[in-house]
Order: sequence, then structure tokens, then C-alpha cells
Amino acid sequence: MRALRFLEPTAVHTAAALLLLVLAAGCTGSVISGESVGTPVNPDATVSDADGTTTPDGTADADPDGQVDADVNGADGDVGPDVPVVVPDWSLGSLGDLGVLDNVYAVSPKQAYAAGGSRVLRYNGRTWASYGEPLGTDSQAQMHGVWSDGATTIVVGDLGTIARRGVEELSWSLDTVPTDADLHAVYGRAADDIWAVGDRTTILHYDGTEWTEVHSGEGLTLHAVWAPEGTTGPDDVLAAGTKGRIMRYKDGGFQPQQIAAGSVTLYGVTGAGEARFAVGTEATITMRANANANWQGQASNDTQDRDLFGIVAASDDNVVAVGAAGAIIRFDGDKWNVEPSQSPTFGTADYRSITYAGAGQSAWLVVAATGGGVSYDSQEEAWVDMATRPESELRHIAGSDQLWAAGRTGLLMTETASGWTAVKSGLELDLNDIEVATDGTVWAVGDSGTVLRRLSDGTISVHELAVPVALYGVAVDGTDVVVAGKGGTLLSAASAAADPSFTPRASGTPSDLRAVTFGGDGALWLAGAFGTLLRSDAGGTPIPVVTGVGGSLNSMAATSDGVVVAGDNGVLIKATSAGADLLYEQPGLFLYGVSYASDVGFAVGWNGTVLRLDGTTVTTEVSGTSAVLEAVWHNGSRAIATGRQGVLLTRVEAP
Repeated sequence: MRALRFLEPTAVHTAAALLLLVLAAGCTGSVISGESVGTPVNPDATVSDADGTTTPDGTADADPDGQVDADVNGADGDVGPDVPVVVPDWSLGSLGDLGVLDNVYAVSPKQAYAAGGSRVLRYNGRTWASYGEPLGTDSQAQMHGVWSDGATTIVVGDLGTIARRGVEELSWSLDTVPTDADLHAVYGRAADDIWAVGDRTTILHYDGTEWTEVHSGEGLTLHAVWAPEGTTGPDDVLAAGTKGRIMRYKDGGFQPQQIAAGSVTLYGVTGAGEARFAVGTEATITMRANANANWQGQASNDTQDRDLFGIVAASDDNVVAVGAAGAIIRFDGDKWNVEPSQSPTFGTADYRSITYAGAGQSAWLVVAATGGGVSYDSQEEAWVDMATRPESELRHIAGSDQLWAAGRTGLLMTETASGWTAVKSGLELDLNDIEVATDGTVWAVGDSGTVLRRLSDGTISVHELAVPVALYGVAVDGTDVVVAGKGGTLLSAASAAADPSFTPRASGTPSDLRAVTFGGDGALWLAGAFGTLLRSDAGGTPIPVVTGVGGSLNSMAATSDGVVVAGDNGVLIKATSAGADLLYEQPGLFLYGVSYASDVGFAVGWNGTVLRLDGTTVTTEVSGTSAVLEAVWHNGSRAIATGRQGVLLTRVEAP
């Protein structure tokens, strides 16, 4: 059967309120009346509503239908016809930054971390993504500082929070800390030599076993801490903060030293060779050339005199400071020079922190107070936009007790008690599909014939097939794992084998296979380009199923007696051993993901489209975003969808 074609809803998305002003009819969602802004037409306080009644107090009366009509001259001065306000069926979240970042630290060009709000982010050299929320998703405590030695990452935050996470671990653990002071910065020279600082001039040290408070009491707020590599002990540790002071170790204890005007708050401190540098508000840059020299103020040569919040040194003649309104100032060993940014999105943002990642195209990473930032492109010799979220899409979500997702540039993520978190995959190529076996084994496939397997104990292995073609789909049943891809590629292996050996199988088509799954009828189903749909019963040769469509079929999900398929031109198909029924199509609409459970299906795609399937009825839901959606998952009690721009949607009500 063919369903009626639906028009896509026209929506204006407001992320802060998660409300859409829509003019299109036929969408689900809770409707509230609103007004369009206009100019009052009468100076008096009389209100004439659409139903002809008036009120003397300048407010609209309540209508029997429960909607408030437009005021002609109400107390708010609004005028115009009622505009329905549709509350989205889905709430909008993020797989990247939460709109606030305080600090960034790079271990290498392919491993860096950022902290801000309740969340930590991880960078894999190509993409930033959530690295979990150490205090849980409901915490109001803010994370301010981050440091890593590559094996373990440490973050510090409000109320004496110090959390750590090993690179192979999925969750954060909290350290026992001898203070409840807000902590703002952390820096380590080794895993057993880490320093943290914060309010009340608090200075903490970790020796590999426990944290101890080595100083507090001057009433300063310390915002930065640094110590040179290759040293030990407190002698060379510098902590910078309010009142233009640093704390340095002298005569058996930490003592304050005035190095800038008392009105200045110092937010950054670093060094290279014998030189030491600190930056802060009021365009402050102060420098000590060597251990015997005094701290001296430096001319920033910034005509705007912008506040500075971060600084890092690659060498004593290559130091970069960043700050308010897009300030980037580099020291060349002789003088400071303002560098322009070619970033159209973040070029004028308030930069909070900078890190040097070492040799590489993006050696310098800068994060902004409201998320995002810039990096230095050594090939272009320019500062360019850097998104702190997965700009590339997550392409599939799978799992039951624990959800997993895979996407471009080797992005692998999972959902934990502390939120969605990136997991090190060791890959940079695109991952196109993911599946979770009943024993918890995670399978993902990608470009160049790549198959990734993660065992339940966390061990990850990568298998490269003899035929290095792009793989687009993976499916697992009780004994077999099946992968499919470009040019009709179809291979299988024993899923429980210690070293899976994939062998070719006849697919019955030369067309690209975009999806593979085991249907509710127990058969293996294949879908792909040019409306290709095939069914293989009991391991036999796949038999074509007539679909009547010519566009690509991109995603499948099992139903009780077969599969539901989504694809180009808004196609939704239900198929069983008896054949395929076309339930819906909309030319120009691309659907990329589909999920089915409890007799309800969801399909997602272009321009934030979410379609709901009940039986053979298809309706359009209000997603609250115009971002392209690539993947959707639901289990009958909750539903989530994700896609480009780091978008993560959660359905407001149970499916």
C-alpha cells in the first residue's frame, strides 16, 4: 500500500527553550497559543479579541477552546493573529560541549581533553566528543581544570571535586580530597606528581597514593598552576591568581609574590627554558627572563587591551596567549604580536584556554568560554574554526542494557551512568555501522574493509578484510557475524571465534549493500542501492524482494515477522516473507536511520525529520532541530536519535 505524502514541517528552532514556532499543520506535539509581535493600534486599554469579547484590564479573555487570542492593545503591547506554539516531541541535547568550556590540555596531536560545565570532552585528532560527566548528568557542579599523562585523565572542579579516568575505562571515579574548596586548575609532571589549586589559596599535591593539602589561607583564588618538566618537589611550582599574585615555594613553604597590579586576576602561567610567563585581566602579560630576574610587565601590543585567560609555550621564543573577544597574541622571543583569526564562527569568542599539542597540523588548540574554539592550521598558517562536538555524524546506535554508537573518523561512543562518552577505538577511518551481541561483544564496520570487535572485558581488536572495500552494515545472531558493503560485498564469520576469519558469501547483487540485519522471521535481510532488498532464509542464497522503488535503502530494523526499511525519497517499507509494502514516500527527503520495537517504528533523516510508524500509519514528529539525523534507537520505553552537529535527541514521552 502507499501512504499519503506528508509535507515536512517548517520550524524555527530555539534551543534554549526547546520551543518551535510552526505554521505547518499536521504535526504531533502539544499546542500552546502565542502572539506575533506588532505595534499597538489604540492608546486605550480596551482589548478586542477574535471572538468579539473585550476586557477592560488590557488582557485577553479565556476562550472556550483553551487558546488565548491575540491582543489588539494588551498590556504587553502585542498585536497579530495567534501563532500556534508546538512543543517538540523530542528534547535537544549535545554529544559535545554544553555551551561552556574552561580548560584544555593536549597529550599529543591525537589525544586532548577539555573541561567545562559538568562535562569533560575528548579529542582524537579529528573530532571532539563527550567524555562523560564525572559527577553524573544531574550534577550542577562545574568542572574547571583538566590534565592527562595519556594513560589517566584528571579533572578538578567545584566543592573539592577531583575525578580520574583511565584511557581504557568507561567511567570516572572520585578521589578522596582533603578540602571542599572550589578547584580551578590541575597540572602534573607525572602520575605521582600532580598539583591542583583553587579558592582560599588552596594548593594540593598528589604523590601517587593520596592528595594532601600543602597550603591554604591567604584569601586568594588561584586559577592556574604549572611546573617545569624534569623537576621534582615544590620548588619550581607556580600558582597564579587574584590580586596580581603568584604563589611560589620559598623558605619551606608557599608564599605570595606580587607580579602584577593588585586589581589584576592572573589566569594563566607557563614557562619554557628559564623564562616564565603569566597573563591576566587588563591585558596583563608579565615575564621573568630567568631565575635571577624580576618579573616585568610586557607590552601586549593589543590596541583593544583585552583580558587574557590562557597561555602556553612551545619554546621561549614561541609563546601564545589568548583571551577575550578573540585575542591571540604570540611572543617571538623579542616582542608580542597580535595574530588575526580567520575563524568566521569563533573568531570573536572569549578564549579561555590554550594548549600546545606538539608537531602536527593542529598543534595549538584553543577553547572558548561558550564552547567551540580555534586551532592553528600549520598548512594554511592561520587560526581556523574548531567545533568541540562531533561535527561528523554518528551513523548507528545499537544495544540493550548499554548503548553503543559509531561514526565518522573512528568515533566510538557508549552511554554510561555519567552520560555519553567517547571510547578510544584506535581508528581514524569512518565507522559506518555497529551491533551489540547478546554477550556484550560490540561489532563495528567501516571503510577499507575494517571490522572492529570490542569484547565485554574491554579488549578491542581490529580486523582488516582481504578485500579493502567500504563496509556499511553488520549483523549478529547467536553464532554468526555478517558484514556487508560496497559492490554487493557479503562476508560472515563465527562470532565466538578467538580470531574471526571472514569468508565471502553470495549476496545476489552487485549493488552497494547499505544495511544488513536478522529479521524477526529469522531470515537474513540485505538492503542497498537502487531499491535493492534481499532475503536469505536458513543461510541460503539471498532472494530479491520487489520494492517498487529506485532510490537507496539505507537502514533496516527487525519487526516481529520481518523488517522495516528506510531510505531515499522518504521511503518506508515493511517486508515479510510474503513481500514488501510501501507505507510512505516523500520525494526529496532522505531517511538514514530506522528503529522498531513494541509495534512502533521511528525513522530519521534530513533536516531533523522524525517519522513515527504505528502499524501502517506514518506521522511526522517535531524534533526541535534542523540538523541531519543519522541514527535512531528505541526499546518501547525510551527513544534517542543522533546525527550531525553533535545533536542528541531524547523523546520527551515514552514511545
